Amino acid sequence: MVELERGALEEAIACDQRAAAEFERVGHGSGRAVALGNLAEKLLRAERADDALAYGEQALEIAEGIRHAPTIADVTRTLAAVHLAQGRNEQAATDAERAAQLFEEMGAGAEAARSLELAAEARGS
Repeated sequence: MVELERGALEEAIACDQRAAAEFERVGHGSGRAVALGNLAEKLLRAERADDALAYGEQALEIAEGIRHAPTIADVTRTLAAVHLAQGRNEQAATDAERAAQLFEEMGAGAEAARSLELAAEARGS
């Protein structure tokens, strides 16, 4: 995140790749899921939507496997943004609405609202 704040997007991507590999090495599922989700978000910012989709799906699979609710919600919203960038608006809206529901269930109202804004954008409203 520090590299991203400094505007060094490619270094931020490399940091997340290293973090994901290290979390995999030590067997830390939630850390790996978070790192892969962060990587997907940064790849999207780098306009590499196909790569972002692959890493986001991997992150979601891991997070769902260990039932890590915050990461499931966050990655679902990231995938919505990826689908929107790919022009898959219906899938983007569906994912964003699911993320909003998940955030709402956790009591994260502001994050739920951000997700609903993304859904509205995908639906063209």
